[in-house]
Amino acid sequence: MTSAALWIRVSTQDQDASTQESALRRFADKRGYQVVDVFRGHVSAWKGKHHPELAKLIAAAARGAFEVLVIEAYDRLTREGPAALLRNVKALEALGCEVVSIREHAGIEAARTAGVGIDEVLLAMFGMTGGSESSANSSRMKRVIAERQAAGKRWGRPPGSKDKRPRKKAGYYIREARKRGEIG
Repeated sequence: MTSAALWIRVSTQDQDASTQESALRRFADKRGYQVVDVFRGHVSAWKGKHHPELAKLIAAAARGAFEVLVIEAYDRLTREGPAALLRNVKALEALGCEVVSIREHAGIEAARTAGVGIDEVLLAMFGMTGGSESSANSSRMKRVIAERQAAGKRWGRPPGSKDKRPRKKAGYYIREARKRGEIG
């Protein structure tokens, strides 16, 4: 049986990754893969915040922990553009790990049988699509925020509501500890 790892990434802690994991497990089961590891990221792939988890995945592949990496789509691996996607996929393949996207798998398989290099062109296109989709989402959000502010409408949490999620911004924990009187 072929050993496989799953790569699950959602952009925020608030998003539910269980549907993504279920789909990956069903695909692995249909292909006869034995899932031996699951790598999870709850961070945006646009600015590279997923790199620590990706480094763990590559280290496991280097140890020969699995033969196949199953992902939902190539944009789940990175949204940093075609060069980053090609670099990640080629690094994994150099370690003897095949990367299988359940969304784009048929296209890549057809390209690999058609001729040398065509699969790389497709990967680059998937990388461009993921990066441009992320940029478009960001632009739309900025436009909506600007329109709401121009119309005098509030953006964000209602007045008086509390933010219960801890933040990692520089100095946040110190400021909050000072507010609580824990430090001077």
